[in-house]
Amino acid sequence: MLALVAAACALVEPRAAPGCACWRRVVLAPGRRHRVGVQLALPAGVDGMGAAELMRLLNRAPRGRGRWAEDEWTRLYEGARDRGMLSGFGSVRPPPLSDAVSTGSLEVATGLAACAFAPNASPPWTSACAALALMCIEVSWLVRHGAPSVWPAALSLAMFGLWLDQTLFGCALTLAAVRTLDPPTHARFASHEAAHFLVGFLLGLPVTGVFMRGRLLTMKPPGVEVLAPDVAQPGAHCGALTDAQLSRVGTMLMAGVAAEALHFSNARRGSDDVARFQALVNAARPDWGEGRALGAARCSIRNAVRLLAEYEDVHRALTAALQAGAPLGDCVATVELSLQQREVPRTSKTKCRTGRT
Repeated sequence: MLALVAAACALVEPRAAPGCACWRRVVLAPGRRHRVGVQLALPAGVDGMGAAELMRLLNRAPRGRGRWAEDEWTRLYEGARDRGMLSGFGSVRPPPLSDAVSTGSLEVATGLAACAFAPNASPPWTSACAALALMCIEVSWLVRHGAPSVWPAALSLAMFGLWLDQTLFGCALTLAAVRTLDPPTHARFASHEAAHFLVGFLLGLPVTGVFMRGRLLTMKPPGVEVLAPDVAQPGAHCGALTDAQLSRVGTMLMAGVAAEALHFSNARRGSDDVARFQALVNAARPDWGEGRALGAARCSIRNAVRLLAEYEDVHRALTAALQAGAPLGDCVATVELSLQQREVPRTSKTKCRTGRT
């Protein structure tokens, strides 16, 4: 039904970029050990797995109530990196964090107006009005064909379809409607989430989930989950975080806003990411005040822009993988393959120079 599709778009649009879901727990209660149901250990023999086996393991990583513990995720990624299978994980050192970045210096460094980085989501009234218009068209068509009591029937059927999609199909129908009716919105969303994924991966933050097709039996919107061990580990205290740790987290959180500004000229989503970073900075540096905290946020945006510009080809490949609905392991493999292809031209040029010598 047209009304079902329009109402689905109205539900998804205001919440279409959740950022990293685990950050809501970490920021609101820093230093606590957050558990979601039963936390499991990694399967036996994971330390001896090859690259293909590791990617298959990530593809079927447990979700929901029975999931791997946070330290197990860290051990998995770091162990694979040490064995040479995830050479890109943690390959970039956290950029310096400054609390004195002004609006002007941000514009000079990025070549974009500062307002491009201010999340400005289109109001939900737009989608709501579109849904209402399509509902009226549908009702008018039913009335012309002699269908009695069409208003209750149409509304009930639309709401039932939305509930069915949320509970049984993990928002798959809703996302298919968004992809079909508004491809630019879906591309923007995929680019936003790919930036969180890529920047977190490069800075050594384990990516623990990819939910581009929605989450089964929940009302949560799709997105990616990135873990920050420095904040989430037992006994962690935000006041003890170093500038490098804050920079790593902040750059990851601001990557979505930076990606939208770079590729779509403005950021529509990411206000929750900005709020989470501000909450983390306020907890870690309570003496900074609002002005210095905003300077740190601008610095994180600048760092994210530079990383995404340097790894633009990797970000583009990951965005395509997310748009296609690739699972976590396939996305990690896409990043690794893209990073390896970046090294091939450099190696070839070096060999040519050596041959001439």
